[in-house]
Amino acid sequence: MTYDRLGPEGLQRGGGRAIHLERQVHPVFFNRSRTDARLTQVETELSELKRRFSQIEQEWDATTHRVTKVLRRIRTSEEAQAREVKEDFVEGAAGLQPSTIPTPPDRLTRIRQQLAVRGGNGDK
Repeated sequence: MTYDRLGPEGLQRGGGRAIHLERQVHPVFFNRSRTDARLTQVETELSELKRRFSQIEQEWDATTHRVTKVLRRIRTSEEAQAREVKEDFVEGAAGLQPSTIPTPPDRLTRIRQQLAVRGGNGDK
C-alpha cells in the first residue's frame, strides 16, 4: 500500500516521485475565510451606500419640489402686484383726457417772451 506524504519537495507518492504544488494555491486556501469576511463587509458597505444615496436623492427631489413651489408662488404674487399697479394707473388716467390737462398759468407770458426774442409779433 502506498501513502501520500507532503514533504519539502511537494506531495510524495509511495513510489518516491515528487509532485510539486503551485504556491498560488496556498494563499487562497489559507486566506479564504478572511477573503469571504472582507467580501461580506464590502457588500454590506455597498448596500449601505446605495441606501444612503437613495435617501439623499429623495431628499433632493423633495427640496427641488419645494423650491419650485415657492418660486411659482413668488411669480404669481409679482404678477398680481403688477396687475394691481397697472389697473390703478389705468383707473387714475381714465378720468383725465389729453384735453383736460391743466396748463400752467404763466404759459402765455412765456410764449410771448419767446416770440419777442425771435423778433416775432409777441407784444400784443
